[in-house]
Amino acid sequence: MKKTTNKKGFTLVELLVVVAIIGILASIAIPQFAAYRERANDAAANSDIRTVMTAQETYFIDNNAYAANLTNLNATITVNTSTGVLIGLAGDNLAFDVTSCSTSGSGVTFEFCSSNVAGLVKNPAPASGAACTAAPAAAVTSGVC
Repeated sequence: MKKTTNKKGFTLVELLVVVAIIGILASIAIPQFAAYRERANDAAANSDIRTVMTAQETYFIDNNAYAANLTNLNATITVNTSTGVLIGLAGDNLAFDVTSCSTSGSGVTFEFCSSNVAGLVKNPAPASGAACTAAPAAAVTSGVC
């Protein structure tokens, strides 16, 4: 008589192959996910700069001058910015300069000067590769940034 053995399950080699494949896929996916998050945070900083630009134009229509800083702008118009985005704002009667960067983004600082025909400028990240810690706006004097 034959003895029938009913072996169910996976061998150790099969399990090791599956774990190795999962490890390879994870090593590819995780760096890509980090890059996607960094780009999303930079996009939030870019979006927030456009929000402040629109608020400044609204402030100008009401007051016939641009807000000198973000505190003055928020006193009249509530500007909601994204979490982790730093905004810098300077302005006078004729022009304004606004900068933004994300503390968890690539370190790139976005800048817009209303008197500059270049429009929105993307300033490179610092050489250290560190995320931004402040978003200083350029001083605006007599309508020039």
